[in-house]
Amino acid sequence: MGSAVGAVYGHRRRIMDDRNRRPYPMQKLVYPAQFIEAKGGFKVTFPDFPKLSVAGDSFEAAADAAATAVSQVLEGLLAEGREIPAPSPRARGTHGVAPSARVQSAALFCGHLGGTKKADVVRALKTSWPRLRDLETAARNVSIDRADEAARALGYQLVLTYERIG
Repeated sequence: MGSAVGAVYGHRRRIMDDRNRRPYPMQKLVYPAQFIEAKGGFKVTFPDFPKLSVAGDSFEAAADAAATAVSQVLEGLLAEGREIPAPSPRARGTHGVAPSARVQSAALFCGHLGGTKKADVVRALKTSWPRLRDLETAARNVSIDRADEAARALGYQLVLTYERIG
């Protein structure tokens, strides 16, 4: 994949809280996608977004288009203040598609807010309401350091990984 928009991953893991057997807030945003080889390229469909489909002349082009499309859908949901759907488990024969890092950062921040008062987060980060909105909406790129500060203000830590595409 030649673009830094998102990535297609080969696996997904769900982490459970042993105290109450409930999932922790989303740890990863990797959505299952079905890549269907068609004449002249690949068509991609998404179980979590039934009205969304994209295509590409090659697997790589279709993967880029898929990551861009998922990023745009999630960015729209964030901008509207709507909940981000948790990715469903991957079925056999599907690939995982991740949105852009910018969208992942905003979605994970919102998913981890829980019952934390936004005013407390603003104070902890020594920031303004508009800058907090940047963390929530993916409207602007947020530095890794700023994303880590936001995670720590919520009682979490930012953990980065590289995963193989495909």
